[in-house]
Amino acid sequence: MKLAKIVLAVASLAWVLGLAGCSTKGCSTAVSGSTGGTGGTGSGSSTTSGTCTITGTGSTSSIYAYAVDQAGTVDSYALNTSANTLASTGVTGPTIAANGGGVGMVVAQGQYVYVVLQIVQQIYGFSISSTGTLTALNGFPIPLSAIGGIPADGFAQNSVITNPAGTLLFISSATDEQIAVYQIGSDGSLTAANGSPFAIPGFQPQNLAMDGLGRFLYASENSSTHAGTAAVAFSVGTGTSSGALTIVGTYSAPIFEMRGDPSGNFLVGISGDTVSQGYADDDNLYVYSINQTTGALTVPGTKFTTTHAPYNIAMQPTSTTGEFVYSFSLNASGAPNAVEAYQMDPTTGALSAVQGSPFTSLQSAVWGQFDQSGSYLFYYFGTSPANLGVFNVATTGGLSQPVTPVALATTGYWAVSDTP
Repeated sequence: MKLAKIVLAVASLAWVLGLAGCSTKGCSTAVSGSTGGTGGTGSGSSTTSGTCTITGTGSTSSIYAYAVDQAGTVDSYALNTSANTLASTGVTGPTIAANGGGVGMVVAQGQYVYVVLQIVQQIYGFSISSTGTLTALNGFPIPLSAIGGIPADGFAQNSVITNPAGTLLFISSATDEQIAVYQIGSDGSLTAANGSPFAIPGFQPQNLAMDGLGRFLYASENSSTHAGTAAVAFSVGTGTSSGALTIVGTYSAPIFEMRGDPSGNFLVGISGDTVSQGYADDDNLYVYSINQTTGALTVPGTKFTTTHAPYNIAMQPTSTTGEFVYSFSLNASGAPNAVEAYQMDPTTGALSAVQGSPFTSLQSAVWGQFDQSGSYLFYYFGTSPANLGVFNVATTGGLSQPVTPVALATTGYWAVSDTP
């Protein structure tokens, strides 16, 4: 039984990552249909009624989401915060390798998109126009041969990340026990950091995260069963040594995925252990203090109880009215549970549940990402088709669902950008 559940869950993560084929005032929101089955498939839909206005603090009227289309393009979708709509832009996206298998997609500096494909071992780069259109950057795609290649891995959701400033790109390679670092130029060009790729003998890096101030990098050890057991911390060089990695500590800790809080004082992690993977549910978020000089973590971390065992997490990138972390989870059948929200005290690291959490009246989802303003939490659910939706994030950390989700062309990685 345990092996069957693991196989089922690995399959469900493969579609999430694209490797299988490759309260708002005056607004009431209702969710209908089921989301049963592996990975949350089903006929779930969203409807809205009343006068619905998005009340986030974003400064732009349009926010764009980009998604890998396994047919060989990068598709674009626009959230219009004036008209309260989320829809395809209708523009044919730039070409990438078809069925390339995802490794990751990120936005840097709010104006560049990078897509890393495993099958062809390449990095694609695009610039974002003021209307959200993508244009291929000169010199791309770039081969990944310098780091020996990236392995296919259905659980490495964060093997490609940037620093908060968008000036550095990090790519982990578990097979080669290395992390590649690229400096991102003001024109979107990529230059390998001096010394890259950086070897970690005896350690296979998988998911990556930075502290909220972009000074330290953290990597969890590769796990084929979504169960974290160890992590490594690095200081990140600046100036002429920009992007250079120096190991400052290794830790035996239940860290599978992690996020740095905006203050830079804490790292929030999850073990990844869930019944959906054949393990006992670990209904906890772990908060680790970060040494402000070295980047070392205080282990063991402090545990804070959740309603469901976290499967993925998202951290709001801003802290103007608080610091909020959101937990996405799966039930024993592999279907998503309601999203949970927790507020962090940036001084103590203590977490407390946000009023209304878990948000059972809203669409359940398995994966979420913020726009740069931190006002909108985009979420992903389903398989046939895969769907993308948006939660509005209140100043209290509460969520509302002001727009109807949109169906994506295929499963795959995706990223969000405010208008440049």
